[in-house]
Amino acid sequence: DFRNLPDWKKFNFISDYNEDHDNSYIILRALKDRDPWYLDFLSDRLFSILDKKKEITLCRIPSSDKDNISGCDDLIQKLSSKSSLLTDGSKCIQRVKTIPKAHKGGERNFDQHIKTSKINNLNLIENKNVLLIDDIKTSGTSIDAFTQMLLKAKPKTLTTFVFGITIGYDSN
Repeated sequence: DFRNLPDWKKFNFISDYNEDHDNSYIILRALKDRDPWYLDFLSDRLFSILDKKKEITLCRIPSSDKDNISGCDDLIQKLSSKSSLLTDGSKCIQRVKTIPKAHKGGERNFDQHIKTSKINNLNLIENKNVLLIDDIKTSGTSIDAFTQMLLKAKPKTLTTFVFGITIGYDSN
């Protein structure tokens, strides 16, 4: 719960707050914009809750744009620099073909994610503890697809972490 952290007061709050557009938007926007201060803040917070005795491969859900570098890539790089037990697996899931962005009218389609992505560096996933990170969950299609892809690579454990969930999304 970020709101209970001492650093929360540093955030610039949105003046027109409502339940569909709360202050967590600041965090998500900063992550998408690759803001260095917020990336440091988020990596420190996430690191504080990780098991310090467990080797973990950090993966992320790829952007809809082929070869796009995202804030989640930056976050994983920062996290993996904090401990030798954390492995940068940000390139383990690769988008090989650009798809239309879902928030701009693109399909939210499980099969489309599978067909346009591949798993690299199986040695970083197979029989490893894997943490799959995403910025936001709306319909759950992408996290379901990439979870399925990773499970086929046979990790020891697979945990997902999402910074935000869209409220009131209707997939119908």
